Amino acid sequence: MSIYYKNYVDEHDKIKGYAIVKKGFHAYIHKHEEPEVYHFVMGTGKLYIDGEIKIINSPQTVFIKGGQYHAMTAISDEVVLLYEFPRHGPFKSIKYTYLSSHL
Repeated sequence: MSIYYKNYVDEHDKIKGYAIVKKGFHAYIHKHEEPEVYHFVMGTGKLYIDGEIKIINSPQTVFIKGGQYHAMTAISDEVVLLYEFPRHGPFKSIKYTYLSSHL
């Protein structure tokens, strides 16, 4: 019941990262003003965006608008996910707002 993730800034100063999400991990619902793109590489996940839940099968790309509450959790044993923000780094410049509930 865990998640492993790594954030980095690429050679063009764009914020990116990857996550390996294990089944049973409970993600807190959150938002930030920056849009975000999720690239599902492996596995099946449950994605919450502003009150709507979708089942996402890999490979698939999902665009999340800035200001939308969202969270993702694994349905399969594990989900591999790449994510990116269309802004320049560093990652700590992204301000998160969390709800007390999780997916």
